Amino acid sequence: MGGAGSNVTFSGAKTKHTGNFSGELGFLTNLGEVVSFRVGAEVLQSRVSDIIGSDSGGTKLYNLTSEVFVFNPVATLELNISTSDSFRFSVFGGVGLADVSVDNKYAFTSSGLSTLGVSSDYTEKSGALVISAHYGAQIEFAFADTSSMALELGYRYMPVKELKYKGDESTILGAVSKNDTVLNTDGSNRNLDLGGFYAALAFRFYIAFL
Repeated sequence: MGGAGSNVTFSGAKTKHTGNFSGELGFLTNLGEVVSFRVGAEVLQSRVSDIIGSDSGGTKLYNLTSEVFVFNPVATLELNISTSDSFRFSVFGGVGLADVSVDNKYAFTSSGLSTLGVSSDYTEKSGALVISAHYGAQIEFAFADTSSMALELGYRYMPVKELKYKGDESTILGAVSKNDTVLNTDGSNRNLDLGGFYAALAFRFYIAFL
């Protein structure tokens, strides 16, 4: 919300991203009895809508919808701590290269157009490429003859310290060009943190290669 404009306040059901939904599809191979190696493609998505921007007198200026999408190829090492025929406990750690996209969609009222000096609705598109990391622990249970179910608790590190515009645009803060750094109203760099603790449920299907 850093590009809201001067003296704009927000209201609505939600005014910031408070959680993300994600999924991962990948492959895992055992590197002996203790270590496994996993590569995958992770997708994260978050959406906040119905955010109302108003001036100090309470006049509605615009509706804002903010969407974040991340494509994050990852590589993970798993260390098996305890195993049996139907159970395995392991710890893991890994890194990724996250392609982050942020779309802020502004729908202005007539008061908003005149007050903020813009001519029409617009979508502020920006992005970044950042290194991510993750670690945690998981419990895996035998589910069927060649499949299992795993419960995972972990922490994801994914700070986005700088965003770049994806195209030229006339915004509340003025005209911007492609690859310009996205700024807040006070002139500081726009940033966000997509990290935090997470819980995951996974299903694994094993294939034996002779």
